[in-house]
Amino acid sequence: MNRLAGTWDRIGELTAQGEVATLVMLRSFEQGPCSVSLGLVLDGEVIGFLHRAGAHVWIDEYDCSED
Repeated sequence: MNRLAGTWDRIGELTAQGEVATLVMLRSFEQGPCSVSLGLVLDGEVIGFLHRAGAHVWIDEYDCSED
């Protein structure tokens, strides 16, 4: 999100003209020594940026464990 600092208003101008902005988040679950089940967190500041930009959030999750 730091890379986009200072661009949120410009992105908002583009989405107001019909363009689409989407934050895509991907999380996969795999068994292994580094496996953890942490959630995805968007704090208030990030939600505010996304709102200013008129952006959508798309979250994909994949369970790659073998049951």
